Amino acid sequence: MQCLSDDGLGRWRLCTLLAVLAAGMVAPEAMGQGRADVGTEKQVKPAIATTQTSKTTTSKTTTGALKKSERPRQIPPLTRGRRALVPFKTAPFPYTGVVPATSKPFLDVHLENRSGHAARSGEVLWADVTYSDSRVLLDLPAGFNANRRGVLVVFLHGNGATLERDVVARQQVPQQAASAGINSAVVAPQFASDAADSSAGKFWAKDALTAFLDEVALSLARLLGDVRAKPRFDAMPVVLVAYSGGYYPLSYLLHHGGSAERILGVIVLDGLYGEQPRFADWIAQHPKAFFFVGYGPSSNDGTLELARLLAERRIPVATILSPDLVAGNVTLLATPTTVVHADFVSKAWTDRPLRDLLRRIPGFPRPSKP
Repeated sequence: MQCLSDDGLGRWRLCTLLAVLAAGMVAPEAMGQGRADVGTEKQVKPAIATTQTSKTTTSKTTTGALKKSERPRQIPPLTRGRRALVPFKTAPFPYTGVVPATSKPFLDVHLENRSGHAARSGEVLWADVTYSDSRVLLDLPAGFNANRRGVLVVFLHGNGATLERDVVARQQVPQQAASAGINSAVVAPQFASDAADSSAGKFWAKDALTAFLDEVALSLARLLGDVRAKPRFDAMPVVLVAYSGGYYPLSYLLHHGGSAERILGVIVLDGLYGEQPRFADWIAQHPKAFFFVGYGPSSNDGTLELARLLAERRIPVATILSPDLVAGNVTLLATPTTVVHADFVSKAWTDRPLRDLLRRIPGFPRPSKP
């Protein structure tokens, strides 16, 4: 591929990536099959659910409907979306344990009756302000059908975020998933609240993902109004999505969070700032999952490092977006250099990039009309 000068399309990063891969053992032309360049997509204003949250189910069939033997009872599709913010015992915070890298207490600053965490910047982040929110966002779109195959989308937000202001109102994560046309449930835990910190809290622990998903299943079943639906949520495959600083808790969930057999794929949005060896090892050990990275200038160097590690492992990598995100598909997609990091979840290679990715996951159609 001819390397062109920077024309605003991020080609300087694409060419550097190809050079890294060429230096390894994988030829660029061998990186993925059946892939096509990302086309220009007409923006469609996402429909915003009025209530919110519902429930999903999995099946071993390929038609989208559960086998009759797997249907303990029929649950009507949701006519209106449902959404809730629910306190979780397994949420990342509050957390009173240690930091794995140092084995020192996470809450390492104490003043009178307050405890806090000394961030890398030197700022003290107080537990009662930053690490006290145990709520998890649960969302099911209108038309969600618990009798059909479904997928659970777990969104790990970045630094300086809250669920209401950023994940819902600004980034519109539930709305993007709803407009993708797949039978999905969105789950987003609150990490450090409105603070520059990527600490994983309880997600540092071994089997944290397994424990979290168990509570997710019960909470979604309750939101749906039928606790007997929990086994259906328990069986749903999972897509883990991490934006920016969300990469750090993601690395621990993949490393020893458990439930690896349920992970259908991983999406990283401008967030490869570290833990590349851990990500490369996970990709090598899980060839049945897809792994997508969309990146801008801020995470360029970290993405190139992952590309180098994958080349060493002779793992094929695509640099253009495939029509379908399927098993074994590993994609590192450079975005236009004009893309703003803070807006990456809303506007990157296309408007509503998360919607664009979720709609490429085959096998989980949601009828347009409930």
